Amino acid sequence: MKYTIAIVGGGITGLTTAHRIMSLKKKENLPLELVLLESSGRLGGVIKSESVGDFIIEHGPDAFLTHEPEFKQLLEELDLVDQLIPTNIGNRKAFVAQRNNLIPLPAGFFMIAPTNWWSFINSPLFSLAAKLRISIEPFVHRRKNLMEDESVGNFLRRRFGVELLTRAGQPLIGSIYMADINLLSAQSTIPQFIRLEQEFGSVIKGLIRTGHQGANTASGARYNLFSSFKDGTAMLIEKLSQQLSDAQICLNTQVLSLNRGQGKTWMLITNYKPFEADAVVFALPAKLAAGITHNFDISLSNNLAAIESSNSIVVNLLYKQSDLGRRYQGFGFVVPTSEHKQIIASGFISQKFPNRASTDQVVIRVFLGGQLMPQLFDLSDQELTTIAHNEIAPYLKIKNPPRQSWLNRCPASLPIYQTGHKQTLEKIENCRRQYPGLMFTGASYHGLGIPDCVRQGEATASVLLESIRQRTLTCLKEIV
Repeated sequence: MKYTIAIVGGGITGLTTAHRIMSLKKKENLPLELVLLESSGRLGGVIKSESVGDFIIEHGPDAFLTHEPEFKQLLEELDLVDQLIPTNIGNRKAFVAQRNNLIPLPAGFFMIAPTNWWSFINSPLFSLAAKLRISIEPFVHRRKNLMEDESVGNFLRRRFGVELLTRAGQPLIGSIYMADINLLSAQSTIPQFIRLEQEFGSVIKGLIRTGHQGANTASGARYNLFSSFKDGTAMLIEKLSQQLSDAQICLNTQVLSLNRGQGKTWMLITNYKPFEADAVVFALPAKLAAGITHNFDISLSNNLAAIESSNSIVVNLLYKQSDLGRRYQGFGFVVPTSEHKQIIASGFISQKFPNRASTDQVVIRVFLGGQLMPQLFDLSDQELTTIAHNEIAPYLKIKNPPRQSWLNRCPASLPIYQTGHKQTLEKIENCRRQYPGLMFTGASYHGLGIPDCVRQGEATASVLLESIRQRTLTCLKEIV
């Protein structure tokens, strides 16, 4: 008897889950079949690269961390290691928008805290009063009540003061999640800094003692750990898709509801036809899974719906080098809410990686939307492109409109890990345990980066395959 697995969602998590299941099926000769249901006409979710002439346009993520073991293993399996390209060494710097200028983050500034004191003290980003306040962070008492979740905003305010929060913490962390950091869960979004506070009594002390001092002489994220692929991030999607020749992949197939099956455990009602399966993996945003499970289990649905998500918009703008009156050697800039702009951040993609534009051209990515600007999603493409151009123009002294533009809307693409996120996950898990073979995985739960999604997909596949092995053993015993 074959064991049927249905995966709902063809983004990176769903594809990783499917790949691992199918690879182990072949290796262990397991009696299973797999169907992957994707509501859109393509696989990959938010990961989308486009070849335009002799350069690459990234419509979603443009880079990823490569140090996660599950991700490294996957790249080796897919023969993608030799396709990796590092970020350009000379441009590993980030800026913060401030009164129509771009101020560099101090060298050694690791996300929310300085580790290079000379660079920090000489930085024009912070006032003297703020530098003094940040400097006494090692003497701020660690938080004692760890049972209650704390917002990122409160964590930064408590440890570093208001100015670091508004000038660096909010734009840097807020731009990743495109959300209000006063609502974001510190436990779920910056757990490494909470651990440093608890172990060393100070984030700055912890960073220095654990080797972050000098590990990143650039500013912002640890750009030396980021990579992409020669032909864009979608190479990963293409490779994973090629591994699924034995799986049934159904595009343009929207799952409408989940019910109990008869011959099989589960019945998925879609706009195409019903699908029966022994196990169902929901690898799509929690909000969408909530709608599908609403009539099946209202408690499960409500807990899934508690994980909010926001829309995002990415606009790629192409300029001639000569169109820019001011040039910065870096990877881009973030925009604090105090600037009162509609854009969240901007990336100099053609300076970040080689072969992303010809030598006389510049490609700039602009990010809009998110939790703080939901109304932008309803504007026309032309209106959004105009906003993107008009708002980056003063910072870069751009003289002419873009020569070409590309816009991509990503509905419900960014999960918002609000305070209490871990408690919400526990409630979902308690509901899920009642239904063997029903699983939820992906960016909505335990990390939204590409390596995070790969890790979750691998873990989901492992749990499912163990169930199949146990079932196979049981069946063999019954036959004997």
